[in-house]
Amino acid sequence: MPPLAEPIPAGRDSRTARVPAIEAAMIREVTGRLVAALAPERVLLFGSYAWGSPDADSDLDLYLIVADDAEPAHRIARRGHLALRGLKVPVDLIVRTHSESARNALAVSSLDYEVLQRGVPLYG
Repeated sequence: MPPLAEPIPAGRDSRTARVPAIEAAMIREVTGRLVAALAPERVLLFGSYAWGSPDADSDLDLYLIVADDAEPAHRIARRGHLALRGLKVPVDLIVRTHSESARNALAVSSLDYEVLQRGVPLYG
């Protein structure tokens, strides 16, 4: 897994209280657990932590690309969340097969397009 540069910066909520940063080491731990449990082709970070605007309600938004013959996405996401048990890091997982990701990304207004263009590669 390629190293991340610096810790992802913390944001501030509407009351200007400090929001704890999710450190690069924790992002690597989350990614490592997901790769070990799910064997995805790729993992990309997107959303506020990837694009520099986290706030008090921010979580890690992760986009996983899996093989076309993988089990249904909801089962993979469930196994992913089970693999992250105990980390106390809020994580949203979006799971797409390779073909779904490619097809959905053809629409430039889609989340898939945005993630594949601007997301931060964490694995694959």
